[in-house]
Amino acid sequence: MLSAPLFADRFAGRPLRVDTRVGTELSPINDGISDLPILVADDIFDIELFVEGGRGGRTGAFTVAFENSGNNFGEHFVIERIRGILPQADAPGPTTVKACADRPAIVPQSGYFATITLRAKKDIPAGLQLRFHSTHTTITDDNTSKPDILSVGNTIVVFGRPNYNLFLDLDTAPGNQGIVEATGLSTTNGISVQVFGESIRFMTGFILRFEYDDSQLKFEDFIPGPSLPRAQTLDPVGTLLDSPLVEIEVTAASFSGSANVEDGLLGTLLFQPSEYLTRTGLVMSGAEIRRGGTFNPFFTPLSVEFSRLDADFDKDGSVGFRDFLLFAEHFGSERGQDRYDPAFDLLPDSNINFADFVLFTESLSFFKVTVLD
Repeated sequence: MLSAPLFADRFAGRPLRVDTRVGTELSPINDGISDLPILVADDIFDIELFVEGGRGGRTGAFTVAFENSGNNFGEHFVIERIRGILPQADAPGPTTVKACADRPAIVPQSGYFATITLRAKKDIPAGLQLRFHSTHTTITDDNTSKPDILSVGNTIVVFGRPNYNLFLDLDTAPGNQGIVEATGLSTTNGISVQVFGESIRFMTGFILRFEYDDSQLKFEDFIPGPSLPRAQTLDPVGTLLDSPLVEIEVTAASFSGSANVEDGLLGTLLFQPSEYLTRTGLVMSGAEIRRGGTFNPFFTPLSVEFSRLDADFDKDGSVGFRDFLLFAEHFGSERGQDRYDPAFDLLPDSNINFADFVLFTESLSFFKVTVLD
């Protein structure tokens, strides 16, 4: 007598999960993001699909179908294609797309099985919901050759929620390092303030506003980052608020579509410390990104801090031999190592090296040696 397959109905009733934060990794993971910004006509976007608890299951076919009550889906979207652990079978239908293969695939540990590419047919209003059909969204269990219906009741994509963030970073290494304080600056140090965006896909432009003390910092330039294709900018606009406080406004716009990355560098502001620098800050007082035909404001103030060259490491009121010995203990280290201490990274560039030693000697020159007769 034959027994039933060990994993009969392997996928039946398993929850379908979506992720709208689509990465470039070979084996996608579910970031748990289920919303998208407001889109305009012809915007193209991806949605990753996961089956919860489906890891290790074998399948030779699956079907993804969208709910179309009141023509809600068909009026707003076109299915461009599907890809994933199985290849697309036929041309997508108005609300349904299928994938299949002669040789079954195994669902990976993450539960990922497909990425669907959709195109907006018209401007997408805020609050629109994208839902999946409750009986036609299936994964075929290879053990039974029967399509198992997935649970889609709680699987919803919502458009128009504010879902982007901005960050400042003083470390010029690639990526957002989250460094918001620079110590040990002198007039020979240029200052680079990077502005990073998170969840900025489909952005077509932005405006950033900063306030700073003009007596301690001198603004030099703004360089747009690579997040916007063919980004163009205008000359920054400076406004005197309450001397010496100044507001600088910078902007960039794409002349070739919208941002096609989730996270990235918006741009870099360049400053030069003045000879009167002691301790000061730079505050991003406001920002707006242009997306989905609207300006989306960002109200959370962000700030970074700067202080002058100070090699008095032992805090005894002077720069001398003890400071030299302390500096030597950290020389040659870099961020992430136990010996690294940002107090000795005078440049700062995440490395304590000869450039920092040169800056240290500038402070050491103020140390007076008295020779007794």
